[in-house]
Amino acid sequence: MDSTIQAAADDYGRRFGWSAAEKDAFLEALRTPPPPAIRLQRGTRREQLPFALAPVPWYGSAFYWHAPYRPGTTRHFAAGSYYIQDAGSTLALALLDPKPDEQIADLCAAPGGKATGILDRLGPGGFLLVNEPIRGRLGALQLNLARQGTPRFVLSTCDPATLVSLGPIFDAVLLDVPCSGQSLGNRQRRIASAFARSTVAHCAARQRRLLRCACRLVRPGGRLVYSTCTFAPDENENIIAAFLEENTDWTVEPLPELDRWESPLLPGTYRLWPHVDQTAGAFGVRLRLQDTANAGAVRGLQHEEFRCGSRSHRRSPLLSVLEACGRLTPADTWQSATALFATDTPCPSELHNPNWLGPEVAHRRGQTWFPSHALALRQSRDWQPAQICELDDTQAACYLQGQPITPAPEGWSVATWRSRPLGWLKGSRSVGKNRLPKTARLTEILRQEPPDPVSP
Repeated sequence: MDSTIQAAADDYGRRFGWSAAEKDAFLEALRTPPPPAIRLQRGTRREQLPFALAPVPWYGSAFYWHAPYRPGTTRHFAAGSYYIQDAGSTLALALLDPKPDEQIADLCAAPGGKATGILDRLGPGGFLLVNEPIRGRLGALQLNLARQGTPRFVLSTCDPATLVSLGPIFDAVLLDVPCSGQSLGNRQRRIASAFARSTVAHCAARQRRLLRCACRLVRPGGRLVYSTCTFAPDENENIIAAFLEENTDWTVEPLPELDRWESPLLPGTYRLWPHVDQTAGAFGVRLRLQDTANAGAVRGLQHEEFRCGSRSHRRSPLLSVLEACGRLTPADTWQSATALFATDTPCPSELHNPNWLGPEVAHRRGQTWFPSHALALRQSRDWQPAQICELDDTQAACYLQGQPITPAPEGWSVATWRSRPLGWLKGSRSVGKNRLPKTARLTEILRQEPPDPVSP
């Protein structure tokens, strides 16, 4: 074991009162990937899935995967019935506890595990600002948002400092900060660097800045969840303790149902450990802003000015390109040079910005517009596809690997499997041309899916 990791383990052992056996178990867990886990989405219930699953105790919609094959090889995964994520990442969702009608921001959203979890809980009156500052991570984020299927979000690519001029408009903000990633070490080659003091110090400085930004977006009486996937107290409890000293209008809000995971270093904060909780590890805390607080009065923050643009609520003429695909009657539309976006809920006026992305319904290649993959997977009251092409297990496997489908109806149709949408087909002379994006295809897929459980 690298001496840097050993030194960090010794430090954690002293801080958390571990025995020698517990410290050894922690070090061994760093070498061993945790069991895979899934979070149900699209309204899927446990009894609808034919897989061997065990509940994750801190989040009701999450389950450890015990089936004898990988969760990313099933048609259910491609159809968005569940999202694959480490069980520890659902701790932040448990702390956030989104409500159906809330306006929420996820400030560091890629690859989308928490953003899609929030969208699962939003009703027609709720809305989500999905923000990812690193543009190189947008592809995976947009695919996961499409698979989830709820069109109640806008997608920005801002540093959180540029968002503070929006003001305190959110009921809840999730700040899953970039961190040293010590819990991800068993997936990385350079695990030792995550435990280096210089790495931790660099990350902690960035986390303090981001937290000062995030707290300015929360309305009085609202809440902020701070979370990481690292073990270092300097990135976790110490960050929160310093923030509370500087901002007396904020308090930690404990959750009694999470008592068994409470950190001994700071009451009301929670930790998951790889050698205890069948997870890579996680830290999280819920903070509450007093009702009478001035949400903008946070000391020491420098930020660039940012003004939101405006956009029209009128029906976009580009929606006519979708008439052959189905009926779309969105609440709000806007477009870029190469894409058309539409939400099924009116976008809050503060979040109108013509440069932001959103639920994509059409995209342009050359001079021609095509329906987007996200539209085929859209699960909302404003969308009805013109045609459905239901596939059996064998056809669905061929489709998810990029092959054409025969027979298929003429024109555009949504390929479905067990009534779950998979993507577009474009039929001509009974042959359905596969319109599934390469990034959405499965290189490995089960030959035959277990049958869905029979409803009682």
